[in-house]
Amino acid sequence: MRDQRPPALAVVPLRARRLGRRAVRAVPARRRDAPPGARTGRCGGVAVIRRPIPFTPTELLCDNGLRVVVLPTPSRGLVSLWTIVRAGSRDEAEDGLGGFAHFFEHMMFRGSERFPADVYNREMTRLGADVNAFTSTDLTAYHVTLLPADLDRALEIEADRFANLSYDEQAFRDEAGAVWGEYLKGLADPWFALEERLLETAFRVHPYGHTVIGPRRDLERMPELFETSREFYRRYYTPDNAIALLVGDVERDRGAAMVRERFGGWRGAAQPVEVPVEPAQDAPRQVTVRFAGRSLPLVWIGCRMPAFDPASEPVAAAVVLAEAGFGRNAPLWRRLVVDERRAIRLEAWADLARDPRLFHVRAAVRSADDVGPVVDAIEDEMRRLADAPPDGAQLDDVRSHLLAGLRLRLESPGAVGMTLAPLLALAGGLDAVNRFWEQVLSVDAATLGRCAATLFDPAGRTVARLEEAP
Repeated sequence: MRDQRPPALAVVPLRARRLGRRAVRAVPARRRDAPPGARTGRCGGVAVIRRPIPFTPTELLCDNGLRVVVLPTPSRGLVSLWTIVRAGSRDEAEDGLGGFAHFFEHMMFRGSERFPADVYNREMTRLGADVNAFTSTDLTAYHVTLLPADLDRALEIEADRFANLSYDEQAFRDEAGAVWGEYLKGLADPWFALEERLLETAFRVHPYGHTVIGPRRDLERMPELFETSREFYRRYYTPDNAIALLVGDVERDRGAAMVRERFGGWRGAAQPVEVPVEPAQDAPRQVTVRFAGRSLPLVWIGCRMPAFDPASEPVAAAVVLAEAGFGRNAPLWRRLVVDERRAIRLEAWADLARDPRLFHVRAAVRSADDVGPVVDAIEDEMRRLADAPPDGAQLDDVRSHLLAGLRLRLESPGAVGMTLAPLLALAGGLDAVNRFWEQVLSVDAATLGRCAATLFDPAGRTVARLEEAP
């Protein structure tokens, strides 16, 4: 219930503890695959999908600062409620508090005095609700999917636990122990071990320098921070720092009124701490991890990239470059995975984050002798993307794949919520999310080349390798 990981955003978004990636495309007007309600236009000779997410929202701002987005979709018989809190590992800027955002994903299931954990679980089971949550770098999202007839009861329960979370010190210590166990389990995963060192190496002062679950030193002392935990809750779990999203079989005006009524009693104002600015990276960095368990050699390259902005050409270009250069239809993937068989896995994604973060490329390599050639091939591809970016039919195919991937993640209320929650936390509303996707789908070859030259500058690159310990 507490450890769901969000999917990649075609755009692999923000990483919520771990991410895959996926993809998207622009098509001419009146094509059969144009989504309902979409319009097309031209931008620099490129066909552009208007409103790639073809649903019409009702959006409002409640008196307590809570943003509400109601999104009816053609999903008869199901509605999904998402409560999105803009608190993630980014907000763990104070020394010793790493891991608190993910920790509160756990603590929220302790419930309130009115709906303690056992009552909460019993009620959600009675309603037949699918309940889960995930934590990322920039948000924590909680979601409940159920029958529309039971929505008001779910809203009543969810609103109460967000406004009145209740737990004692013993419950706090128990959950801190569970998180510690989760961290130790993660250490057996070579990808987690490598990610931990990559982030530590790439970021010197920003909280992005630790994984979402938190650094070991902070998790070890977490059981002693009961009062600090209450302060974190008061600081970040406030209505003006949250978004309530309703998706599916819901009548927009009635749905908005129900959310406003049930969440109207939530009080408080966010008091975020100042997050330090990461200095510019001016030289390549490297780190090697000697893994105590069994593992294939692994390579993970991170390139510094800008913060999310719906209008940012470099961020939109990064999404396209991930697919064009390193996706399953890219020449490099076929060469390394199929033809030369040097790698068994190759993937890339762009972090969409509130502050500048990373463009990722990672590979699982067949043998130690293949590590050097794989790293060289990836870096050669980065140079090629800057010098000879995809154009014409090749770029059209990339856009098509990206758009198709986006549509596949809009097929159910839960999938729509999972796709939109991270972007709403960054952009604030669906119009801004659509503007970003329009930007992705209209990036041309010249923009790709220009942005690739900056994105893949070796000075902003960190290369992490993992090998088995002797």
